[in-house]
Amino acid sequence: MNRQLQQLWFVVILSFMTCSVAAQQMPFALLSIADGLEDMVIFDIEQDDTGFLWITTRTGVNRFDGNQFWTYNRKDGLPHNLVRDLLKASDGTLWAASEAGLAKFNGQRFEQVLVDSWPENVSGRAIKEAPDGSLWMATYGMGLIQIDISSSPRIINRFDQTNGLRSQKVRSLLITGDGTVWTGDSEHIYRIRENIIEVMPWQAASSEIRAIFALPDGDVWVGTRHGIAHLQDGAFRPKPLPVDMSNLAINSISQDHQQNIWISTRDNGAYQFSPQGQLLQHFNMTNGLPDNSVNQTFQDNEHNTWFGTYGGGIARLSTTNVLNWKAQAKMPNPNVYAISEDAEGCMWFGTNGDGITRLCETQMTHITQKNGLSHNKVLTSLIDDDGNPWFGTLQGISYLVDGQFKLLHSADGLMGSVIYHMTKASDGSLWLATNNGLSHFKNGRFTNYFTADGLPDNRINRVFESLDGSIWLGTSNGLSKWDHQRFTNWSVRDGLAANFINDIYEDEQGLLWLATNNGLSSFDGQNFRVWTTEDGLPHNNATTLLPGHNGDIWIGTSRGVAIFDGINFTIITSREGLVFDLVNRSAGYRDADGNLWFGTGEGVSRFAAHFKPGAANPPPVQLLSVNNETGALSTSKQAAINQQDSNLTFSYTAISFQRAPDVNYRYRLARHDSTPWRETRLNQIQINSLAPGDYRFEVTARIGNGAWNNEPAAFTFTVTPPFWRTPAFLLMSLFAALLALFYRGYRSRKHAMYLEQLVQERTQQLETVNEGLDWLANHDNLTRLSNRHHMQQIIKDFALAKHTASMGVIIIDLDHFKKINDQFGHALGDQALVEFSAMLIGLVDKHHTTARWGGEEFVVLCPQTSLPALKDLVLHLLNACQKLNLKTEENHQVAIRCSVGFIHCSDLPAATETPDFIEKSIQLADQALYEAKQNGRNQAHGYLIKQPHQQRSINRYLLDTQRALADGHLEHISWTPGKLAGTEHRVSSDQ
Repeated sequence: MNRQLQQLWFVVILSFMTCSVAAQQMPFALLSIADGLEDMVIFDIEQDDTGFLWITTRTGVNRFDGNQFWTYNRKDGLPHNLVRDLLKASDGTLWAASEAGLAKFNGQRFEQVLVDSWPENVSGRAIKEAPDGSLWMATYGMGLIQIDISSSPRIINRFDQTNGLRSQKVRSLLITGDGTVWTGDSEHIYRIRENIIEVMPWQAASSEIRAIFALPDGDVWVGTRHGIAHLQDGAFRPKPLPVDMSNLAINSISQDHQQNIWISTRDNGAYQFSPQGQLLQHFNMTNGLPDNSVNQTFQDNEHNTWFGTYGGGIARLSTTNVLNWKAQAKMPNPNVYAISEDAEGCMWFGTNGDGITRLCETQMTHITQKNGLSHNKVLTSLIDDDGNPWFGTLQGISYLVDGQFKLLHSADGLMGSVIYHMTKASDGSLWLATNNGLSHFKNGRFTNYFTADGLPDNRINRVFESLDGSIWLGTSNGLSKWDHQRFTNWSVRDGLAANFINDIYEDEQGLLWLATNNGLSSFDGQNFRVWTTEDGLPHNNATTLLPGHNGDIWIGTSRGVAIFDGINFTIITSREGLVFDLVNRSAGYRDADGNLWFGTGEGVSRFAAHFKPGAANPPPVQLLSVNNETGALSTSKQAAINQQDSNLTFSYTAISFQRAPDVNYRYRLARHDSTPWRETRLNQIQINSLAPGDYRFEVTARIGNGAWNNEPAAFTFTVTPPFWRTPAFLLMSLFAALLALFYRGYRSRKHAMYLEQLVQERTQQLETVNEGLDWLANHDNLTRLSNRHHMQQIIKDFALAKHTASMGVIIIDLDHFKKINDQFGHALGDQALVEFSAMLIGLVDKHHTTARWGGEEFVVLCPQTSLPALKDLVLHLLNACQKLNLKTEENHQVAIRCSVGFIHCSDLPAATETPDFIEKSIQLADQALYEAKQNGRNQAHGYLIKQPHQQRSINRYLLDTQRALADGHLEHISWTPGKLAGTEHRVSSDQ
């Protein structure tokens, strides 16, 4: 009886704590001005035949390819920047109804039409196409007009107060398949058939007609300021719906590919109804929309649903089956470290500093130290055989029994206070990974194991029981196996990707998978295999592992989730519905239904058991522009280009709204079908100085490692020779040579040699073009420096076997670069990168290699460089950077400053180990860069590697830099700018 009372009391406590409903966050991707959107107020959304999405705003029209926005406004031909409606006509032409008239898009810009017949102060509100090909337009000030566009656009009919409308201001318009026209003003709805206007009976609340929509069964729905009405028995009456909309202002009505009905409202979000009228979803700010006022909903070709809001920009609802939970009243800290599921199907989330959140269906419960938890930072959790939840915290273990927390700590025999992980063994006992060794809890007693017992390190991150009953440990110093008699250990020396192991998983074949902080490893008991970012992993810090569907493995990383099928990685980020890209260590869980849960720094994501990532079909490819020295060339027809103007720049894009970051391109400048393709991530290619002849530039794309689009975008052109290379000139020269053959033989031979030399020159030009293509693949298009790929290739090819001189590595990061982009725009940010790169080129020795490593980060590789020379270069760099200032369009001065990390080694390892040694040196220099940032920026921090010995030594330096400093293997140096001599500070081993 006492136990039943305790359980009842705990339920009562939970019911008082559970006072809010958990708000599931839908997988929305939000786009705003920061992403390139012209304005946050969206009126209409349309998709053209090439796949581009078009968005109308108050200040212009945007075109979007999934990655980049282009803006069109009055300077691009629009009569007015505010466009309320777009129409894609049956022939693919795009028409825009603006505040000052009508315009159509010609492929490059907008062209205003009806200029002479459009009065002032008349705005276009809606535009539709009739079955006969004419356009109808609802206006404010000119009533309803019909436009013939068969030749030069002209108004052929006008309906206003003079012939049956009650008002000159109409805002809504619909044309059905039989040619019937429906339109509405502030009080009435009209039907026009054979040019006869009929005012329809209205038996609902008097209201403005804001939207008109016809369902496939012929039912006509009308959105008003007071809900929905529909045509019934010849009159419009209130439409009965599961939701009372009588007090809602309706902005739009539409249907998706499944015939579901979407209704967008002012101030109350958007509703989705089934074709039978059942409410499917209500979307508003509580489940992810950026604004509750939705002007338009639109479904694209990939079946994404787009929401154009009044003040919140655009939200894209992904087709992927993901649910998210972010910060809310009962989960104040969304940084989730631990996930588990109890017998009732309720989920338990351990957070970073705010205790536990329990999610049962739609109810959340918040549990903290006030309720008996030992510490609010919860790192791991599990449910024992009795159904009791256990939590590993920063202060021992807390577990719930009969509604009360019980605690286990050092006084009970637990040696480590920080519990990183817990697992339940097949015999019901518990294995605990702590900061001070491994603990085994069985029959109420602890057995503890330490390095003295054979462990490689006392910090245990992960404990896992394999199918054969062995206990595997992921430590901070390698992998360990306990066979219940002794420990066997493996490390990077045996082929492991890194010694710091975050998670362990065993697949159905008994293969062990290890998530480390430097890549993914598999282990068959004998050999390790490693995958990193070079193989497609989104980030080398792999944090958690989960079994997916059909043998797939899901890997959480610091930059999203990767689905690995054994060959290829498919990347899932916030674009595909993940709540946040940083997945926490061991914060993964597969529930009883096969759903996969991931705890991130900003919430929890649940992927359905049969989740499929966004469309990986080959994306449509569009050639945006071709330019030479004379300007833009027409891409709609074959071009003839003079040889002196044959320096060409090709810009192109592949349209994907879910997988834009995963787009890869390949291109070729073909003279025949066997011309090889070249792959790139760039969407712009420059080709210089072509020889005369016929060419075809082709570019195609794919998503990740998917199939290539077999319909490449193409541009066919001819490079015409100068007059002295024309056929007519060559014939004349040959005729002259034949005449001269009789009396000037030597001139003929000299002319033949001249022609042969010309052929050789043109052949050399073709070779130069190919060399230029190779240069583009290895250099950054903006800064003209080597790119990361080129630097990595140089490192792989590095052979210093014949050189015993010292080496330096410098890594540079521009300080507060994000602020420059945010405050002054990306154009000024690009200018900063260009000017800094030019300064860098002038300072660095030509025998050294300088690369743009990524974003605002640069790397300089300095072989055969002494420490004084390295210091001189770094101080020159810091001092020169202080003189860099940019001027904005408003004449503001923007200073450019940088921080530097470096290493110097005077005794390189063997040639075979040098490339890997340099890779690790860059990572060590990156750590020094972080110190420079932490110590105030605008300075240099670095390490002298005194005893490199072998490759594995620098691995140890990376893992424990402080020990390397203490042992004298490293020496820390910092330099600050000022005088050229600089200021140097050396850190001894006892600091």
